[in-house]
Amino acid sequence: MRGRAPLLVDGDKRHRTVVDTREGKPSVTRFKIVQRFKGYSLLEVAPETGRTHQIRVHAAALGAPLIADPLYGDGKPLFLSVIKRGYRPSAHDTDDERPLIGRTALHALSLTLRHPATGEHITYEAPYPKDFRAAVTQLGKISGG
Repeated sequence: MRGRAPLLVDGDKRHRTVVDTREGKPSVTRFKIVQRFKGYSLLEVAPETGRTHQIRVHAAALGAPLIADPLYGDGKPLFLSVIKRGYRPSAHDTDDERPLIGRTALHALSLTLRHPATGEHITYEAPYPKDFRAAVTQLGKISGG
């Protein structure tokens, strides 16, 4: 699946990047579904161009905004009580329920760059942060995966 919508930076009064077929610059993002959950998907994303907020805008334009994205989605964190039927935080918990992930659910698992002097391709990898990993794990349990 590809996002191919032309994008215009600072295109609305909220200063967001927007899809604009007349004035937007060509933009391409490749999306691959890695895992499906009930109501959610884990995506592998490869931007072919480098527009501001490109991944977030294209995902939203395809009807799949990122969890907790305040600009291009609903901004709502992901809570276990929302995805797990019948779940209630424990009675001895004095705090409100903490979100599984409360930030925009976007993570660069790997990044490959060409070294400017040698031309060698160098790949940097970063495992999922704790909150991202917890969200994926819980979604997998609830979806039976």
